[in-house]
Amino acid sequence: MYPTFFGSDVNEVLDGKYFAQNSYEASDNDLTIREAWISTLNKAAENHPEINFSVTALADSRYSTMSATYELSGGEGNVTEEWLQTELIDKLDGSLNAVVETMNLSEDQDEWVYSTDHHWRTSRALVTYNRLADELDWEHVEWKDPIKVVNRWYGDQARIGKDCRWADTMWDLPITFDNLEYYKYNFGTGLINEEPSKESGVRAKTLASKKQKMPQTTIYDGYNAYFGTYNGLIVNTEKAEGKTCLLIGDSYTYCLRRFIANNYAKTYVIAPGNAGIDKDFETLIEEYQPDDIIVMTQALKYHVIAEKSPNFLGLDPSEVQSDGTELDD
Repeated sequence: MYPTFFGSDVNEVLDGKYFAQNSYEASDNDLTIREAWISTLNKAAENHPEINFSVTALADSRYSTMSATYELSGGEGNVTEEWLQTELIDKLDGSLNAVVETMNLSEDQDEWVYSTDHHWRTSRALVTYNRLADELDWEHVEWKDPIKVVNRWYGDQARIGKDCRWADTMWDLPITFDNLEYYKYNFGTGLINEEPSKESGVRAKTLASKKQKMPQTTIYDGYNAYFGTYNGLIVNTEKAEGKTCLLIGDSYTYCLRRFIANNYAKTYVIAPGNAGIDKDFETLIEEYQPDDIIVMTQALKYHVIAEKSPNFLGLDPSEVQSDGTELDD
């Protein structure tokens, strides 16, 4: 195993032909932000016992004892599943139904996570989706008869590591969800587009043509370029009288939004660590009156939420300082 270049955070794991980012050192440098994140979620649960909450903190390869870099970069001094459980999950209110989930369910890196990208495969994401389906009475989704949609997927690790030695492939379920209408949304002023649209990104076009549509001209194949990303409202035309969901996510939810939205009349999708918003969590709940609130982010995403959407956490923007953590999406 070698860094892709001197000082790189990305390593080539030669025997497995995949990239691994350095494990992240555990510290209390982020304690103020972490406490603000915990307090924000706990207050929401306390103020709204009528709402079903589900919180999932996703431990990607940087926060797993199964990481190829775990022992090399500190071992027990790193953020791990156990640390996340103790320092984050155990401090959240029980009604939030909070869990920490390891991205890699086994040491088989290739099975669950892209070899050239830190995101999970849709097949792995649906494992988490189906767990939530049991909790929230959603329709289960089976990973059956997927199709290859991208022949050579380099992913964000190629960009960060400046290395195109390997390429992965991307597979998806050929489900178009024609019943879903998408609206870009500014959670300060309201709708941006009055007329509904289909999915952003190239996913819909790819499935419609059954041809590979991802641009192959750069080192970086964006997860968001395929699935699309924005703060938005998804309306299900087949469930006009159904429930409302508020999904607080990040790039890991890009591949799941359509599956989640298929269970609701309206789904408000907010990624406060990716596309900044000015409102706090409580204001969003009062305005959109959700029946269910799903919080699903990379486990330490609160770092970036504090920087991009400090008001969401009730923080003074002038007091928010980065601890140097880079959490790419």
